[in-house]
Amino acid sequence: MAGSEVKELVIIGAGPHGLSLFLRLLEEEPDLLDEGIRSTLSMDDKATVTALGSWPYAKSRVQAMQRGPGPRADLAEQNLKKKMSTANGDSRNQKNKRQNQSGAKASGSLNRHLGTSHVPIRMVKEKEVMVIDAHGQWLAEWKRNFQAFGIKHLRSPADVHPGPHDMRELLAYAHVTKRNLNDHDLVHMKFMERDSIFKGPYAMPSTSLFEDYCDLLLRAYDIKDEVYEGYVENIIRESESLYTIILRSGEQIQSKRVVCALGPNLRKDRLFWEDGLDPGVSYPTDTLVHSYELSSWLERFSQQGTESVKGSRVLLVGGGITSAHIVRVLLNVGCKPTMLVRSELRSR
Repeated sequence: MAGSEVKELVIIGAGPHGLSLFLRLLEEEPDLLDEGIRSTLSMDDKATVTALGSWPYAKSRVQAMQRGPGPRADLAEQNLKKKMSTANGDSRNQKNKRQNQSGAKASGSLNRHLGTSHVPIRMVKEKEVMVIDAHGQWLAEWKRNFQAFGIKHLRSPADVHPGPHDMRELLAYAHVTKRNLNDHDLVHMKFMERDSIFKGPYAMPSTSLFEDYCDLLLRAYDIKDEVYEGYVENIIRESESLYTIILRSGEQIQSKRVVCALGPNLRKDRLFWEDGLDPGVSYPTDTLVHSYELSSWLERFSQQGTESVKGSRVLLVGGGITSAHIVRVLLNVGCKPTMLVRSELRSR
């Protein structure tokens, strides 16, 4: 049972976004930079060293995480602190100074809602912060989706990840584990446009590299068992600072704050174009599929066997990355997909 006390925060969804938030509440020195600031930082230039620390420091921190579980405060052993001091002066002061100057808006937003950086750590340790997910484990739905779509590389570059401390940490993990040396785990996107703001370098990590790095985070911060299994059916706002979360099991959980980190699963029951459908016609669930149902549909579709679906005509409304992945899956099993798009397709 989740307990009857009122939680400070409930995060619904244990995917990458829910994990990112939970880790930033645990991290004493979280990276709260916005995208505008992130885009100006490259691997190891002067601005990046001032903001985040040196590249050797990033790799040293990954090595410390590999040695055993514990929050950020426990990971910073004496030898690591010496490397930090040698690499870029007093790292903590530099980071606080950077956040006061460059990331004040983001940092202030978190502190206004949850207090200073040490308060969230206390709340998490005392179980005042709760994560609820239908699967009861981190990244389960994310992994299921990527497997169903056959996605072998992430759609975003390597500096976009749940690590709370340093946007370069996934790259540092690849270097420490020598996985930067193969062409599969890190694909350098040389074709991406660059300008004075978005400098790069951009590297696209493999799905397996991303998953292994996330597993390292779960072990290092000792949060693998922090997800409560439950399917949220309703959220009732009782007052300005109190919500009641109702689970399918009938259990009710109260919290002062709620974050819905559900991605495409946070959906409407009915989409605008469905109003034009004939109400007298019953459409089979396997012939009219919404975007949030695609993973389940693809799993059922593939289980039917290649021969039973070969030659089937499938219409995809939309020409984004998801449609492209589905087209590839459908072609592999002998279907005849057609994409319906509003504008010309672009290759990026």
